[in-house]
Amino acid sequence: MLNHSVEACLRAGGVARTRTLRSAGIPRFFFEEAVREGVLIRPRRGIYAMPETSPSLVHALSHRAVLACVSAAHHFDLWMLEADNPEKPHTWAHPDRQTTRPPDCDCVCHRDHPVGRFTLTTVSVLQCLVQLASCCGSESFLCALESARRRGLISPAQLIELRRRVPAAVRPLIDFSRADADSGLETLVRYRLHLLGIECLSQVRLTGVGVVDLIVGDRLIVEADGSTHDGPGRHRDRVRDAAALALGFVTLRFDTAMILHDWPAAEAAIISALSLGLHESPLGLRVRSSL
Repeated sequence: MLNHSVEACLRAGGVARTRTLRSAGIPRFFFEEAVREGVLIRPRRGIYAMPETSPSLVHALSHRAVLACVSAAHHFDLWMLEADNPEKPHTWAHPDRQTTRPPDCDCVCHRDHPVGRFTLTTVSVLQCLVQLASCCGSESFLCALESARRRGLISPAQLIELRRRVPAAVRPLIDFSRADADSGLETLVRYRLHLLGIECLSQVRLTGVGVVDLIVGDRLIVEADGSTHDGPGRHRDRVRDAAALALGFVTLRFDTAMILHDWPAAEAAIISALSLGLHESPLGLRVRSSL
């Protein structure tokens, strides 16, 4: 029966209420025994979880709360900036319900009204984005939003609802966002170029090269390289760059460290390339003829 308790908890997503375990036909004695044996934990009365449950979630559950904001974004595996990995969990407790959060707790507790359907463990993706819009910077919000859109976690109707609920200053980011951004790094580069007044094409497929992240003008390729471009990926990138050059394109590549920690150097390189006219082919037709 101990194994059945664990299996029932796993089927519930790793966290389950007492009634969920009992509805699986497991008497209370056995999941209480599972806690004593260490195969389940009990964050609070009436809630059971697997021992490997994240400390942030256990913390939230112990307060009659759920994961929210940046903590929920990490739970949903949305792309987030390195700086948005807080030591203090972000939790949410329903504003009309009592919480057991002690006064000296240092977690960030959100008490906004629910948006969408929350679960036993997290706010909805929509509410998570609404919270990010107020709690984090514009870049963090945009990266999370485009990540959610790419993964199909937010519908067109929810985008409209999101626009209605976020501060007015954030709404242009929703209009700017896309559903095909390959990574948060690409999102950051595209957004930062936009702030400089430099517009670009995104996710362009070039014959003989493949899909490139961004194209400025009609022939300057800008690639944002994450961890998948290390090792064997590095050689593939060099082959792609050679193929692109043979078609008349110029490629600038920036890795994670440069985009996140040395952006001024990357920005200077792009601006220099533009001042040299490397983004324009003689006839201005390079991109169109290579699609």
